[in-house]
Amino acid sequence: MEKEGTNKRKSMEYHRQVLQSRLEEDKGLDEVGAKQVYVSPSDTIMSPCTAKLSAYKSKHFGKAKPQSLFAKMEASKKTEAARSDEGKESQDGGP
Repeated sequence: MEKEGTNKRKSMEYHRQVLQSRLEEDKGLDEVGAKQVYVSPSDTIMSPCTAKLSAYKSKHFGKAKPQSLFAKMEASKKTEAARSDEGKESQDGGP
């Protein structure tokens, strides 16, 4: 019976050590759970070429007009509906 007690104590000590090591590893994680990465102070500095490309991109994105992703489908449905309406009128004896 004493052997069981010592085994349990050793087991508890092992689990405490494992938990402590995991907690120390997690200290390096941010709120999201991703490891923090060193950010260089020069990361925000743009080269002249990058600045020019970024300006060009923002200029063209600013000019863009929103388009419906299903514009073709909507147009085809409208034409089909118009055709079916015309067909019904001709069957009814319309002009």
